[in-house]
Amino acid sequence: MTLQELRQSTAHAWKLYWAGNYRELGAILGPLLVDAAVTARALDGDRASVALGALSDGYQIAACIGNLFAARDLAYAAVGHARSAAQAAGDPLRTARVDSARSWIYLRDGRLQRSMEVAVKAATDVEPSYSDATPERLTVYGNLLNHCAVTSARLDDDTDRTGDFLSQLHAVGARLGRERDFHGARCGPITALTQAVGINVTTGETGKALRLIEGVAREPNRLEQLADAARNRYLLDVAMAQADARMYDSALDTLEGVLRGSPQWARHQALPTVIMQKIGPAHTARLRNVSSVLGAPAVPVDGFSAATTKSVL
Repeated sequence: MTLQELRQSTAHAWKLYWAGNYRELGAILGPLLVDAAVTARALDGDRASVALGALSDGYQIAACIGNLFAARDLAYAAVGHARSAAQAAGDPLRTARVDSARSWIYLRDGRLQRSMEVAVKAATDVEPSYSDATPERLTVYGNLLNHCAVTSARLDDDTDRTGDFLSQLHAVGARLGRERDFHGARCGPITALTQAVGINVTTGETGKALRLIEGVAREPNRLEQLADAARNRYLLDVAMAQADARMYDSALDTLEGVLRGSPQWARHQALPTVIMQKIGPAHTARLRNVSSVLGAPAVPVDGFSAATTKSVL
């Protein structure tokens, strides 16, 4: 396989990942890893670095899929291989991007403090300077700031610290001016705004989250700048905020729209079930309808709490 074909295959794999098209992604990911490894061994110098970069991306995608499917051993093994390939390629930005994935794996594994440590160190390592603030570096840095803000919020950490991370994320988004994609990392002003909604939901700032949601709703076309998975995740945060505010019909409308629009993606998310549990027995008929799309029971869990929400998001 030529290096150009490797680049195209890697870009296609990321596109499938962000679209939530896991079946097609699973069919091409194995061959991509084999082709990248064989090509890297056959080349040297800068050409080998390109192939190693593709190999790193392939392993990183595998790690993310393993994380989504709760295959923790696969996720940890794949992200380790991804980091080794990125380092062998001599690409600090790609290594930092892999660390953002590693932080996310720790987060979903409940290892919040370790998740924070990894994200903060990686962000510090690639923090842009006045002389080196390329869109690529800003995109990776913003992606890491997002992980820092999310993890800080779920740690019940100092709210000022969470706010600082979020403010920096907004500043990076403004500096980028539009949504950017680099090494599978995504960042921009819309990313910062929608992530702020999720963080405020996590910290119990429901009123603030709803005000931000109203602002986004006034310019709905802005959401089209997001990848499908990012847009769907934002809409789940919207449904959670609506459920927290006891706007149950609105929450079910929002949730059902996501489930019917992206059922393959939604079945691997924890949040839909959490939202249904929050709504409770007051809307039993509609809950059964929504749960049939998700393939999950619509029975509320006793003792549900905000702490439970933070542990499973």
